[in-house]
Amino acid sequence: MDENYRGGSDFDTHLSLWGMEGIDFVQCTWENLQPNMVESADLGHGITSGESSFRIRAGCSTIVGLGEPCPQAYVEESVFRNLDHGIHAENGNALSFSVDQARFENNVCGVYTNMVNWFSVTRSEFTMAERIIPLSGNEDQEFFSRHRGIYSYESHGFILEDNNLLPDDNPIQGLETEGIVVGYNRDFNDAIRANTASGLTFGFVGEGICSDVDNRGLGFIGLQHLCNTNNENAFNLMDRKVTTAGANEQLKHTMRLEQGDHNVAAKNQFDQQDQPMDESDFKRTSTNGVLTYYYGGLGNVEPADYTPVWVEPVFATHLPMVCEPRDYHTGRLTGVQKALLEDALEDGKTAYGNLRYAYNALLDGGNTDAVVEEIMNTWPSGAWELRAYLLGLSPFLTVGALQALFQEDVLPQAMALEICLANPDATQQKDFTDWVLSEAPYPLPQYMVEQIRASWGRKPPCATTWSRRWPVTTAPCAWRPWS
Repeated sequence: MDENYRGGSDFDTHLSLWGMEGIDFVQCTWENLQPNMVESADLGHGITSGESSFRIRAGCSTIVGLGEPCPQAYVEESVFRNLDHGIHAENGNALSFSVDQARFENNVCGVYTNMVNWFSVTRSEFTMAERIIPLSGNEDQEFFSRHRGIYSYESHGFILEDNNLLPDDNPIQGLETEGIVVGYNRDFNDAIRANTASGLTFGFVGEGICSDVDNRGLGFIGLQHLCNTNNENAFNLMDRKVTTAGANEQLKHTMRLEQGDHNVAAKNQFDQQDQPMDESDFKRTSTNGVLTYYYGGLGNVEPADYTPVWVEPVFATHLPMVCEPRDYHTGRLTGVQKALLEDALEDGKTAYGNLRYAYNALLDGGNTDAVVEEIMNTWPSGAWELRAYLLGLSPFLTVGALQALFQEDVLPQAMALEICLANPDATQQKDFTDWVLSEAPYPLPQYMVEQIRASWGRKPPCATTWSRRWPVTTAPCAWRPWS
């Protein structure tokens, strides 16, 4: 699109996709070279998508074997240049898109999504701030007069990894920029991972409701930032309240309150510029609970300049996250790789069976599936007999008895959890949950320990007996978990 376009300033989009599926764009360039555009909406979009799936990928200027990756020196990237939005995708309706190895140069927003789930943007470069232009239209007016690399709104299940976000070589001084902004992903465990933001106003932003604020998942479900690198940004990481929202809604605004956890540090890298103290490493305008940021390892992995009271850095007690790169190789699996994946799948089925069994124990009646039934049928009759015996002694088991249970590893984890939930007086004793999480020879996973802690102080209305498959409520009695 250049000065020869006959329509003047009414250009809308290079390519419009509606209800399309499975289209590949390889080594394509979308750009607007029209001079003297007066507002951002005049720049148009590269691709406008509604309820469509497509893929943006690079070409290769040399011949490679089938399924082999292109050597980096021969990669020919797709390009989106001088546009309002490089990609503007809405209303995914179970259809999505992927972008890999593309360049987004001086767009007001490189990638914009609204209600599009499962999209991915990887190994791409975003440069910004080459021109000043008034921001217009329904979307750009909400950008705080800042240009953005990636903006995801009311979307979830995305992959945003290994992207590089930075200013143009000759940026306009004073023009503010934001790298990756995710708004309102709500109660989904999404992560912005392994990206690099350099020389921007805000590197990484979560805004609005980005946590499970209505179902006790405030700390453990929601948006996380992991393994990202900040270089000379005015603000590295921000949890932002949307002030244009209603007052009651603003009270719910926050990212996940646990960024990382005791066992796995979040492993972002910060500028650590604490002169002046202006919250440049981690800034929060959200005030829905204290956000705990877990750091660990060496280097600039601890936020040094952060919002007091509302951000609390905590050293992770165990190893930090290993930020291993994603494997983008698309060749066929070898026999060894296939066997490893099958082993991992079986391990995952076992973990799922334990989780589903424990979950069903929290509901009246409940139901199961073939995976849970298959796993439960493998549990020996002795385990069921010991479980019944220990529940019969509950809620009067001692800490010593519970510790012996974990030292001998005589029950599946799901049954051991039931015994703990049935004995809150013992599990509330000093350091028991810390011991069973990290020091026991056969420890419980974090989510089970959180269930134990959540059960404290609840009144016991009734009890349940079990067949080998189904829970059956028999009569009013002493205890039932999560009543």
